[in-house]
Amino acid sequence: MATERNKAVAREFIEATFARDSDRVAAVLADGMTYTIGGLHPRFRRVWTRPDWCRYLDLPTPFEKPLELSIHSIIAEGDSVALEAESHGVIAASGAVYNNHYHFHFEIRDGLIRRIREYMDTHHVNDVLPLPDM
Repeated sequence: MATERNKAVAREFIEATFARDSDRVAAVLADGMTYTIGGLHPRFRRVWTRPDWCRYLDLPTPFEKPLELSIHSIIAEGDSVALEAESHGVIAASGAVYNNHYHFHFEIRDGLIRRIREYMDTHHVNDVLPLPDM
């Protein structure tokens, strides 16, 4: 069933992203895919491409330990998958707690992700997480 396969592809992307495994991530992304992060904070207003996202994942992590991931729900209909998740981690340099809630909307065709729209608390990310300029 295509919807179950699409849910598995979305789960693989999230788990591989949180594991910072760019090879696994690249395996589920279509060549022309786009990834946008919703929100009002200007730091996050950009369109990520497959190479951009994989390059970001290869950068050193700011966390003391790998970021913990909890997937709360995955719902699929046709080529669309909605995934709700939560993260928890501690920033090594500051000791600050990073805990964010996410909604991802995926468009998946032929087993590959074509488009990702992510929604999260961008102000929390900006306040707590040191992100590299890319």
